[in-house]
Amino acid sequence: LALAQHFLEVYARETAELAAAVAAIHARGLAHGAIDLHHVVRGPGRLVLLLPRASDDVAAPSQAADLAALAALTAASGV
Repeated sequence: LALAQHFLEVYARETAELAAAVAAIHARGLAHGAIDLHHVVRGPGRLVLLLPRASDDVAAPSQAADLAALAALTAASGV
């Protein structure tokens, strides 16, 4: 039970970290455009949201698409 509680706490923290990173981008009037497992990396003690490269296939990123991708990522992957 303690291990399950630990994983729930980590999941909640990582979800909040990722949501805060996306909110910070959106607060500046920008959109990320590639929120997926290729752009989220687990670092020591935290998540890192990598910016897409110019060569990534990201056409006209939108904040709405970012939020949909964030929801799908956290629901499907346990991030």
